[in-house]
Amino acid sequence: MLESLLEYTITNWQSILLFSGLHVGIVSVSAAIAFLIAFPSGILLTRSRWRQYSQSVLALANVFQTVPSLAVIGLASALLAIIQVGIGWVPAILALVLYSILPILSNTIVGLENVSAATIHVARGMGLSNLQILFKIEIPLALSVILAGVRTALVINIGTAALAATIGADCLGTLIFQGISTGNTALLLAGAIPTAALAIVVDLALAYLERLAISEGIRI
Repeated sequence: MLESLLEYTITNWQSILLFSGLHVGIVSVSAAIAFLIAFPSGILLTRSRWRQYSQSVLALANVFQTVPSLAVIGLASALLAIIQVGIGWVPAILALVLYSILPILSNTIVGLENVSAATIHVARGMGLSNLQILFKIEIPLALSVILAGVRTALVINIGTAALAATIGADCLGTLIFQGISTGNTALLLAGAIPTAALAIVVDLALAYLERLAISEGIRI
């Protein structure tokens, strides 16, 4: 099996690189969109005017996490088929965005809510505006928690993105499902191993960034 995997990799390395690039593309685009939705929403839901709605919004976001990922991808494909884009990247990205929102949103809320009220009070006493307090005090102090949410979202998406191959979105999952359907173990592993390796590398890289985001004075 190892020999056949090595032989396949040597012969088809360009194809593996192409699918790896497409996989990274799907994950990156969906994570970026999710961040642009979840991060500002998390900030908004920690402001006094909107805080009362935070639990309701989190409960709604939780719904998408309880539904199996393949079902979410299938539902996204079915809904977008109405406007003739039910196959390919668009429904895959939509499904991954829905899956990515909760960890980023919840960690943004938790991180900002855990900033000491005394710290904010001191900053306000120094004459800082609410916007200055947010960007100079709250977000920097909550950054490691927010990054943990981004890390979770990315790692989940790397694995889930492989399922996007079922709706015609080319990625490493394409190799995996081709390997399953043809009984070709080398082809299956050519998709599965890079997917696992990508998840591990991203997890380690973001764990390191989380560590850097913690002030030296409070590192253990």
